[in-house]
Amino acid sequence: MDTASVLALDVAPQADHPRTADLVERARASAEPGGLFEALLDHPTLARDAAALARVVMADPDDGEPMHDDVVAVILPVATLALAMDRHTALLFAALDEDEARVENAQDEFAAVGPAFGAMATALRDRLAVLPGWPAGCAAFGTALVGLVDVLTQDRQLGGLGPTVAYRDAADSAAADFVATAASIVLGDRTLMTHPSECELALRLGNSVVARAREVISFMAEDGPLRPDDMIARRFAVPAGVIKLGTAEIERCLRAIFAAELLDLGDLLDELDDAPLGHTLARTVHAMVRLADPKEDLVIATVRPQHDAIMGELRIVARLDGRITADERALLRGMDEHLHAFDELTQRIREDRVVDFDEFRQLRTTRQHILDDVLRLALADDVVSDDERGLLVRVLELLPMLRPAP
Repeated sequence: MDTASVLALDVAPQADHPRTADLVERARASAEPGGLFEALLDHPTLARDAAALARVVMADPDDGEPMHDDVVAVILPVATLALAMDRHTALLFAALDEDEARVENAQDEFAAVGPAFGAMATALRDRLAVLPGWPAGCAAFGTALVGLVDVLTQDRQLGGLGPTVAYRDAADSAAADFVATAASIVLGDRTLMTHPSECELALRLGNSVVARAREVISFMAEDGPLRPDDMIARRFAVPAGVIKLGTAEIERCLRAIFAAELLDLGDLLDELDDAPLGHTLARTVHAMVRLADPKEDLVIATVRPQHDAIMGELRIVARLDGRITADERALLRGMDEHLHAFDELTQRIREDRVVDFDEFRQLRTTRQHILDDVLRLALADDVVSDDERGLLVRVLELLPMLRPAP
């Protein structure tokens, strides 16, 4: 199962479509000479992918066909900046370096990242501010923009380490929220105003899905992230040295964390029904992941195992060395107790046949609590043995699948 299946989509970005090239040429003709947008459009892959992303996001929810080019063109600068933040940060840093002499004298809200970025961000905001959807979406769009500025500011302060520093590895500012909120404004959607809590979490999950996908892809390509074991340790809420993971275990954990965020996003978007934001966010996330992963290597399990199947698989893992140790038995007992409690929770939820937002958050919190408690059992003797590590990794892989039956 890939992102399209989880998010119930049947569209994909077409970077080689003739209209994609037309959009880029139109944008080049109208871009401010010497501005950041023009500079970003000069990168052939970035410009092409941004146009493909914009066409997917601004597609009709009924037939999947992109809207008129004039509508798509409004989103193109947003998509270009988002992909530059997510995949080509060096291009932004080149523009910042050129503005170095002027940054210290700038006084506006974009002072820390320079006039070039500030001019482009201001132009984007001004273009959206005249649209009917601006009052409902302006706060979320502003938050997304601030997130981008914060990432650039942090990276700039770290100087010579540049955009591949550990902060970027940890950041969830993948800019999916930037694109989705802009598209929602263009469509005149009011969901950001009527369902603020649900939208805030959905946008955060959208960013996280894209960021986690980036981490898996980078790890498989052997060009990052810098300290993947640190990211996994944060998931377990322990220092990296406590759980010593091999290369294969790291990839399994990274994929499991990606799966958890993707499945949560899919479940939460179901709660937004047919709201335009749900469509734009789903399409944004899918397109950004697909553009980064054209071979579709980021697949997750299609089966959601229930209590007995999970325990049976964990017992198989525990017996791989021919025996079940006392530590493993403690972990298995703890997991069995948690699964019984989870079964009771899902049974209560199924009584009204609808998973509302509060219940969704409760399920998400419960899965994290299970992981926390299983780790607590493993650390009861202050050591995570090889046997316990194998079980912990498998628990992390199985937890995302632990959900109420559809």
